[in-house]
Amino acid sequence: MHPIACIDLVCVLAGVTAAVFLIRGWKRPGFSLAVLILLLILALLTALYGTGLFLEWSKISAAMEWHFLEDFGGVFIPFVWAFVFYAIVKRGVEQELRVSREHFRTLVETTSDWFWEAAADGRITYSSPQSTDILGYSPQELLGRTPFDFMPPSEIPRLREFLQACGAEHKGVYRVEHLALHRDGGEVSLDVSMTPVFDASGRLAGFRGVNRDITLHQKAALELEESRRAMVALIGNLPGIAFRCLNTPDWPMQFISKGCLEMTGYADQEFLCQQVLWNDLIVPHDRTRVWEEIQEALRHHTNYQIEYRIRAKDGTERCLWEKGCGVFGAGGQAAALEGFITDITELVKSKQALMFTQFSVDRASEGTYWITADGKFVYVNDAVCRRLGYSRDQLLTMSVADVDPDFPARRWASHWQELKEKGALRFETRHKTRDGRVFPVEVTANFLVYEGVEYNCALARDITSRKNAEQMRELLMRQLQAKNEELQSIVFIAAHDLRSPLVNLRGFTGELEKDLARLTELLRDPAPPEPARQALDLLLTRSIPESLRFIKAGSQTMETLLNGLTRLSRVGSLQIHPACLDMNAMLQAIVRDTQFQISSIGAEVHLQPDLPVCRGDSVLVSQVFINLLDNALKYRHGRRPCVIRVTGSVCGGGRVEYAVADNGIGIAAEHIEKVFDLFHRLNPRLSNGGEGLGLTIVRRILDRQDGTVRMESVPNIGTTVYVQLPGA
Repeated sequence: MHPIACIDLVCVLAGVTAAVFLIRGWKRPGFSLAVLILLLILALLTALYGTGLFLEWSKISAAMEWHFLEDFGGVFIPFVWAFVFYAIVKRGVEQELRVSREHFRTLVETTSDWFWEAAADGRITYSSPQSTDILGYSPQELLGRTPFDFMPPSEIPRLREFLQACGAEHKGVYRVEHLALHRDGGEVSLDVSMTPVFDASGRLAGFRGVNRDITLHQKAALELEESRRAMVALIGNLPGIAFRCLNTPDWPMQFISKGCLEMTGYADQEFLCQQVLWNDLIVPHDRTRVWEEIQEALRHHTNYQIEYRIRAKDGTERCLWEKGCGVFGAGGQAAALEGFITDITELVKSKQALMFTQFSVDRASEGTYWITADGKFVYVNDAVCRRLGYSRDQLLTMSVADVDPDFPARRWASHWQELKEKGALRFETRHKTRDGRVFPVEVTANFLVYEGVEYNCALARDITSRKNAEQMRELLMRQLQAKNEELQSIVFIAAHDLRSPLVNLRGFTGELEKDLARLTELLRDPAPPEPARQALDLLLTRSIPESLRFIKAGSQTMETLLNGLTRLSRVGSLQIHPACLDMNAMLQAIVRDTQFQISSIGAEVHLQPDLPVCRGDSVLVSQVFINLLDNALKYRHGRRPCVIRVTGSVCGGGRVEYAVADNGIGIAAEHIEKVFDLFHRLNPRLSNGGEGLGLTIVRRILDRQDGTVRMESVPNIGTTVYVQLPGA
């Protein structure tokens, strides 16, 4: 082969190798192979170059005219070495780039912030794993979706405006707060920082951003603000003044709470602008003492407490109590004071009054005790010594439990706590004298704080005579009340329950009068015709005897009622005669006695044929059901026939229950209990509404026989009254 052809072949191979290196060298799998091929070609070219040198040295090249071989080798070999250097450097740079990428990925995926990338239309193309912690969605679930899919509707317009402005103005946004929706439905507070990304032609390619969860920060900020507000409110509502002032004789204020207005009459701004100096308010007689006592406490670096007087804006003099401490600088000097001031004017007045009161109590006729929190006596007056038979020295070594059998040591603690909470108590107890006699007393206990010590100042009055009088009065009152109740029962029952038989008497008396008039008219004819004789026979055999029978039954009912009222008026259980009552027979008799009323209004009364037997007084139980039937007839519905049903059943606990149900006007729920009150009428405008005593009498009768009564009613539907009595 001609040498030039060989050189051309080598150039072609070098070009191919370079192309392979450039194409495959960037890809990690072919990089090592490209370097190996390049090294082999380098070795070949080195051998060719050595051959050229040998040919030139041996003068063979001159004969063959290969003069450009060494020039070609001198140019091509550095070129090849440059490729080798490029490959080595590129590999190192690629390695560093890979490490940098891994470092960046680790940083992005381990930070608490959520990094993301989105296309120009806002759809997410990359999401860091923190989206799971912040929103509850994995990165794969976010891809292809927009951030607006995870926002409350109210947030979307504002964030969309930020996003559009970011792309249009070619600038990013920083720390924009917004709300997002967690996967569980809760709201998450985030702040977002993002920047737009543009391609080579300047068109918007997308966005890169980072979100930070600031929910806890916002909660902490809200809690801090609430704490600050609460602190301001607390200081503003303190019954006094919180302050900070300079440690100078004028006491200029650096801070003072708004309580100063109520205490001094001056607003806080007047003190802060030094229009008013605190020292100007202090009564001149107290100014020097206040300064000296505070400075003495500051020299010893201790807190101070001091009382002094000020003159308020309205000219009144007030006593103040101040407690505070110094604020010391770097050199140990007190630069300012911080503390609290409260108005003790009333307390000072109370203290003075207490001293006067004690002087008076020492000479009082009632027993006076001063007792400490542990129940020990610290003072007793002369009346206590006379009443209990102990000397004052003996009593001052004793406690409440030694003289009051109703207050043992275990009870004193709870009594003391109750006294502290209420401030004053009045109660009755007993005291025991030295010789063992026990007498009742009325104690008025007062909780007091005197010179920082808590006391119970108790006044004890001997109420032996009053208790005896009260016992006698209570006995007489019970007797009088019992008599009054009996009298009321008699009056009420007589006025109410006699009306039903009287109606029967009045009705059938009228019928009897009509029959007698008809009879007189018929007897005038000595030879009456057949129809007249039949009418006369009907009057004598049916109408008149029936009226007389009902009149007799009404009279008997009245007599029975009066007998029952007589027994009811007596005191004691002997007035009640309980017995087994045949309720079927009793209710049938009641229906017969009220037949005139029932017939006159066209009512129907249905009795259960097998009513259970109960135990009670026959007269009083009869009055219960007379009243209930009478009420059912009175309060019937005007647009439908009156139907009354009486049923009974056996209840648990050895009791029986009877139900009197009607289809009358009914009672509203709010009136059900009121109808049992004395003189309560459901509808006073009704002419047949009664006197409002029937159900009151029913309840009283049942109360005396261990019975109960209750009512269920629906307006315009009807009423059912349930009566319970002991079983037989």
